Amino acid sequence: MRIAQHTLVLIVDGQRATFLRNSAKGESVLLAELHSMAFFNEANRDLNPDRPGHTKVGMTERGTSYEQTDVHQANEVSFLGGVVANTEAIMTEHALTDIVLIAEPHALGVLRQHMPAALLNKVISQLDKDYTKTPLPALQAILKKHEQ
Repeated sequence: MRIAQHTLVLIVDGQRATFLRNSAKGESVLLAELHSMAFFNEANRDLNPDRPGHTKVGMTERGTSYEQTDVHQANEVSFLGGVVANTEAIMTEHALTDIVLIAEPHALGVLRQHMPAALLNKVISQLDKDYTKTPLPALQAILKKHEQ
């Protein structure tokens, strides 16, 4: 599968997103950055104020604890929802036709859930790897290898 010239390459994990455009013609891959997003998501232990609560069950000595909300995970899901909204805007602004989606597996699943069907139909390829910290030349080589 070849990556066409007007293709968006979206590289995402739970805290960073980079929007790239393939500006090369023919067989080569030449990526140019269009936009990037990032946020600092603290560890869940720092976000939750205290240990989960405990309660007694009935008149027995048995106890149970309440399940604590995973605030860290909720922040990541919220961030990925923002990535989807920006993807639609960037695709329209730069007249891009297709999407190559590269994300770590959990983020890929969340993105698929949040993407509208029209945007999901534009996804021509998916890689379930975390390449958010990979430099552009190495990423171009990976995509060129993936094309074959």
